[in-house]
Amino acid sequence: MYDVGFCFTGFVKAMIYDNLPVYKATYDLLLLVFRMNRNFQRDYRYTLGENVKNELIALLVCIYQANSTAQKMVHLQRAREHVVVVKLQIRLLMDLKQINLKQYATAAEQIESISCLLYTSPSPRDSCASRMPSSACKKKKKK
Repeated sequence: MYDVGFCFTGFVKAMIYDNLPVYKATYDLLLLVFRMNRNFQRDYRYTLGENVKNELIALLVCIYQANSTAQKMVHLQRAREHVVVVKLQIRLLMDLKQINLKQYATAAEQIESISCLLYTSPSPRDSCASRMPSSACKKKKKK
């Protein structure tokens, strides 16, 4: 008889990507952009607004792919590139007065969180020691 329990367990581990903190943070940012998009002027709603949403969806796909393959670094690098593009587009939305400062601050905080999560040190099963730059995402000490 075949050992289907082993194959099924491996399949389930690869499929649980929506519990990853980086996936959740990216999905929350996508929801925020969908909510903000309703208030954009028509010129920006269907151009820049759609581009931001598409970049975030592409970022979610990269996170899924990195979680489901052994060659994670390729997908993580593409994910980091998507984060840079999203950061630029959100800043552009604020400069074009499509989002207010409070909305920008919320989005920028979430983008920073995603960026930090993408640069965290790898799991023990990865071969390299660390992917995080020494200056990235240091927590401020409370006095």
